Amino acid sequence: MCIGLFTIVPLRLLLLTLTVSFGGIFILFFHSINFRHLSQWTLRIVCRLMLFCFGFISIEVIGRVPFPCPPIVVSNHISTIEILHLATILNTPAFVTKSAVFNIPIIGRVARDILQCIGVDRTGTTNTTERITQRIRSAKAVATIPTIPLVIFPEGTTSNGTQLLSFKKGAFVSRQPVLPIVYSFPRSGSFIPTYESIMTPIYVWRIMSQPWNNLQCKILDPISPDRNDQTIAEYAVQVRNVMAKSLDVDVIDMDYSDKLKYHDQLRAAYSAHPRGGLWAMCFDPMLCDDKNK
Repeated sequence: MCIGLFTIVPLRLLLLTLTVSFGGIFILFFHSINFRHLSQWTLRIVCRLMLFCFGFISIEVIGRVPFPCPPIVVSNHISTIEILHLATILNTPAFVTKSAVFNIPIIGRVARDILQCIGVDRTGTTNTTERITQRIRSAKAVATIPTIPLVIFPEGTTSNGTQLLSFKKGAFVSRQPVLPIVYSFPRSGSFIPTYESIMTPIYVWRIMSQPWNNLQCKILDPISPDRNDQTIAEYAVQVRNVMAKSLDVDVIDMDYSDKLKYHDQLRAAYSAHPRGGLWAMCFDPMLCDDKNK
């Protein structure tokens, strides 16, 4: 990490900044003059360059996206990396994402104006499930389902990749076929690039310090409800079990509220660390004891 901080990290940060700045400008410019195909093509290149900046030189992809693509794509959520990769293998997908993303310069405009993402307000003032349903109905009405999939992370938050959290119902309430795509970081180095309980600057420092990072993408077969009378909850469980089996991980009945409780405990442990919270997060990011590992 110390060597990388003064060598490879500054170079990657510079390339990342140039890629996002100039790439975003070209994407928005082509979109503004109605050169949509050129805008989409540029977006894919920019996302792939961003992955390269984070050290993902070669990405293993197992399977292929079917044509036409199902209206909804569901994926496990272990970092922000899979978002960049999904934008390179799907045709300008829309994402269900945090509303705060729209406030990020350039990236926010691309997400809102070009990808037409759905922003999630965790305060509960908007009904995300209803907006997802309306999007699917609108897409079906204008026959754009084969070209513009909606990507949903049904866990509703990021995890460390060792289990699948409870699935929210938004991706399944329309009872449309879904395309599961699962991600993992096999053969990682000293730092596994999951992004669920680490400060962003430290995350960027650690992921960029590694000479390369490994990402594996598995595109599974589309899934439809098993039977006509299957409930939405049963449909969600059906899809989660298939994804968990492909990843070879367990499922766990926890969600974002449990993650918040975990983060409270983690912050308390960092504060009590004898070398300070910053050291704990950088070099000793573990919270466990003999009774509860």
